[in-house]
Amino acid sequence: MKCSLRSGLTILWLLILIISASTGVIMFVLFLQGVGAQVRQATTSAEAACAEISHQYDRYLAKFGEQPARLAESHTKRELLLLLEVAFSRFEAMEGGIWHPQEGFVAYAFPTYQGTTPKRNMPEPEIQHIVRLTTKVSSQNVPETLRYEGGREALIWHACPLSAPVHSVAWTMIRVPIEAGTAYQELLLGEVILSLFALVSGGWLLLLLRRWSRRVRAVENAIAKYSPEQLPQLPESGELELDRIVAAINHLSQRLTAVRERSTTLSRQLAQADRLAALGRMAAVLSHEIRNPIATIRLKAENALANPPERQRLALEVVLQQVQRLDDLMQRLIAIVQPLNLHPRPVAVRQWLQNRVSQFQEQARQQEVSLHTEAPPDTVVEFDIPSVERALDNLILNALRHTPTGGEIEITVQTGDGTVRVCVEDSGPGVPEHERERIFEPFMTTHANGAGLGLVIVREIVEAHGGKVRCTAGRQGARFEMEFPWHTS
Repeated sequence: MKCSLRSGLTILWLLILIISASTGVIMFVLFLQGVGAQVRQATTSAEAACAEISHQYDRYLAKFGEQPARLAESHTKRELLLLLEVAFSRFEAMEGGIWHPQEGFVAYAFPTYQGTTPKRNMPEPEIQHIVRLTTKVSSQNVPETLRYEGGREALIWHACPLSAPVHSVAWTMIRVPIEAGTAYQELLLGEVILSLFALVSGGWLLLLLRRWSRRVRAVENAIAKYSPEQLPQLPESGELELDRIVAAINHLSQRLTAVRERSTTLSRQLAQADRLAALGRMAAVLSHEIRNPIATIRLKAENALANPPERQRLALEVVLQQVQRLDDLMQRLIAIVQPLNLHPRPVAVRQWLQNRVSQFQEQARQQEVSLHTEAPPDTVVEFDIPSVERALDNLILNALRHTPTGGEIEITVQTGDGTVRVCVEDSGPGVPEHERERIFEPFMTTHANGAGLGLVIVREIVEAHGGKVRCTAGRQGARFEMEFPWHTS
């Protein structure tokens, strides 16, 4: 997939904006989960911990079936301490205990304390707040929460009444650090810096993009000023990377100009040499092809003059045959040099092929050669019928000349991949690989009576249709293929 520089820089800027926006969302989430959210969560935990103490205490009473006489007794305090540790085991940083108006603090536990040794002593600075809260809950028999926020942390106390003895209270306390606000401010500052970076980088990328686009457009306009035949010499754009491309184009233009001049000179010389060689070959072949009939005509004419009238008729018939031969040669030459006027028409190829091959059945029987045809049914293509028939006739006659007695010739039509292929394959000696290209040149023939123009005419007709003709090795002999663009009707 192709991607322009504009698209790449735009995607880069979008990625920067997405990162900034994502960071902003994260900051917003952090804000929602800030100090206020932590305090609310800690309050909920303190209430749940107090409820867990009450639940464990009720189970404790149910186990023994009687209320303790005094909570401050040593064995009762040990059991209550164990009860508190079980209740606080799933609450991080939670501490608390049990209080009674007459007996005071009868149990205290802080199982998740992070110190070096377990904490067993009551938090002295907070005792007065705890006493005030537990006294209120003991007298009103209603759970109560007390919160205090200092400079570094927030303290949350919660107290709830126990079922027995009367006025006994369970209390919990949790500390919430509030220094997160400073961290939030630092993160917010980072977000502002990141947002500024996104805006500055976006502006810088936009500036680079506009400058690059403007200079690329200038190079495009400079190239557009030259005609297709001219090679451009481009001015420098002022962009380092782009100027390297411009310099490479200018260097390539200079090299191409020199190569083109050299190629033009060589092509002119080669074309002149080819014309001279072609004229030489044509003159030699034509002189040979014309000289033989003229010599025969001259000989027969002299014999006719020297012989009696009854033998002159035979001489004149030979003269007419040689004249016909010359006329056929001239017609073939005209067919090669004269442009074809094509008039494509729809053709049902199967019926057309069978009708065309039937014209050669008698000659094939005389030579004891079998003709076979194969074409797809209900297939209609378009081509110039007379010229293609002439090309096919030349290929069939060529195959009949080279197929020995008892041999066979297969004429097939195949369609597919946007082409229609007409193939003539014989069981003759075939064509050597090194001669398969040369046989389409004028006057190239291996037949004693041939003019060497039949395959040239085939090539001209096929190429006039926008197709191509080739000679390949068949199953036994030679295989000629005429391939045309498939214009369905």
